Amino acid sequence: MADTQKTHLNGSGLHYSSSNNCKDISAPPVDEETLSRLESLMNEFFYPNTSNERKRQIESILSEFSSMPNSWQASFLYFELSSNEYTQMFCLTVIETFINQRWHTVPSDMRATFRNSLWNHLMEHQAQMTNPIRNKFCKIMVSIARFDWPYAYADYMTNVLELLTPENVHNIAHSSTHSLILLSLNLLGMTVEELTSPSCNNHFSSNRQVELIKLVESNLPAMLHSLTALLEVIISKQINFISATPPPSPTSSPSSTFGNLNKGMPIQD
Repeated sequence: MADTQKTHLNGSGLHYSSSNNCKDISAPPVDEETLSRLESLMNEFFYPNTSNERKRQIESILSEFSSMPNSWQASFLYFELSSNEYTQMFCLTVIETFINQRWHTVPSDMRATFRNSLWNHLMEHQAQMTNPIRNKFCKIMVSIARFDWPYAYADYMTNVLELLTPENVHNIAHSSTHSLILLSLNLLGMTVEELTSPSCNNHFSSNRQVELIKLVESNLPAMLHSLTALLEVIISKQINFISATPPPSPTSSPSSTFGNLNKGMPIQD
């Protein structure tokens, strides 16, 4: 088998190449022309006047790209470079599908590198992400935890709960901290829901399903402690806000107010 593979999607400018031996997520080469073509296809697909036949053609093109061995790596690079939400969502979908179907086939060092790159990107850019993109990204991190936590991803829950540190909680009013706390709550909610649901884990052995449930249960005290601290700070800040708010100052005396009202009211005998 050759060291590199290429595909020309629709034969019109979207090229994808990858090295079968690469072990760095930055290895697949990308260029502006490739990204521009991908964004053009995504925009065309969601354009209201695009015919169903053309949409099927685009789906076939994108499916061909998704099936390439290292498309999950290239997709992350396209995701980082693109500001087009359609393109970003497509790239995350490629990554999520690969993780759910093929993550167990990736060498442990590549998994660690890719996992860390995803987490670092999420921490750095989560405040600028739209809700759908952020939610998709969170779901990918939970999907990775489904495979790797705790053996290859021992600090998963620690990383999530660290977003609810006392310092962050007490600075909840700051926009950047506020978004981190919401991110943590999102990750915690997805973790509990996804890792304890039989329907989400039916492709795992029964032993792994039970193990995931026990893992979540063993971390419930830490989750509840962090959530309780968060609620206490929110309640305290609300009480302080109410206490510090002075009552409204009357602009006129009651007698003058009633006098003004009476001026506009007819007097009945």
